[in-house]
Amino acid sequence: MLTQKIDAEKWGAKVIEQISTDLQKQLPGLKGFSYRNLMKMKQFYVDYQPLSILPSATAELHTEALEAFWVISFSHHIVLLGKCKTLEERLFYMAQTASQYWPVTVLEHQIDIRLFQKQGGKST
Repeated sequence: MLTQKIDAEKWGAKVIEQISTDLQKQLPGLKGFSYRNLMKMKQFYVDYQPLSILPSATAELHTEALEAFWVISFSHHIVLLGKCKTLEERLFYMAQTASQYWPVTVLEHQIDIRLFQKQGGKST
């Protein structure tokens, strides 16, 4: 909903800051609605929206990674969104993170040493 309103109403940073302030006032004690977090939530929605419309053949190829999507933490996803250029690269690291139980620091290290590319991935 936030993404749709930002796009439709051409909201800027000030409106998002105000939403953050309003949420924090209306829901005291509930954390996670800072301006920065709201923007990360928006990025998460926008960047992962294509997962809901993958053609079935493509989805079958990435079944393990798509299952891993639900296993890894939001912090892992934020790292993937910030450091991986393609959905294919994100899916690779999701699957590895879930199957190897990588903490965020190990995930960051594996991305930094370009494990995806070393294993035959295409991103540069």
